[in-house]
Amino acid sequence: MSSDPYTTALAMFDRGEYFESHELLEDLWRAAPPGEERACLQALIQAAVALHHARQGNGKGARGVYQRARARLETLPTRMMGLDLSELIRALDHY
Repeated sequence: MSSDPYTTALAMFDRGEYFESHELLEDLWRAAPPGEERACLQALIQAAVALHHARQGNGKGARGVYQRARARLETLPTRMMGLDLSELIRALDHY
């Protein structure tokens, strides 16, 4: 596992470890200064929470949190923090 918390959180997300990814991203979000990076971290946290809710069968909760994540992602550049955010939106929409 990477020693970089962000890379570790993304790997967890990719493996479907949404709750764990959310926890690690939340620590990074708390420490981030105001700005686009902080907003991106918050959107990733919300996406992870939405996917965790979906996996737990909480469709209403998943949709609500995802709508907030999607709205935030749409305010950001399409590529940032090593991610293609437009592709992330498409993948999450499909899910």
